[in-house]
Amino acid sequence: MNHAISAACREAALYEYFVYYRWRLLPEGDVRRYLRPDDVWRVNIAAVAAHKRAALDMFKSQTTRFYPWQNRPNLKPQFLDEVSRTPEFFLRCTASQPGPAVFDRARTWIRVSHWLEPRIKKGKDYMVDLWWRGLRGPLE
Repeated sequence: MNHAISAACREAALYEYFVYYRWRLLPEGDVRRYLRPDDVWRVNIAAVAAHKRAALDMFKSQTTRFYPWQNRPNLKPQFLDEVSRTPEFFLRCTASQPGPAVFDRARTWIRVSHWLEPRIKKGKDYMVDLWWRGLRGPLE
């Protein structure tokens, strides 16, 4: 029994779904474009695009402008329209291809941007918060 389960696990494939695929620091802006084509599974969602768009609209915390200092909601309507009509991308993960081996180019830059981008955003958010506090006092 153990041999059968071990063999099945070796043959099983694990797929990763891209929630955050837009990276501003990458020249093409979409990390999925840097993946090895053989490791990507694309799923055409045209038949359910309207359902996906309606479901995304339900996330009011991401689609609503709550504070006066926000110049837009986290997820703009144009972005929601785009992700509702484009194919879904899944990355096939295997033990033989860990980490950056799934990328067919720009591996070093992808590592750098993956490390740098969240730190830049945190700094930007902090500066915006300081600016608004200076203009309007503490946010409530």
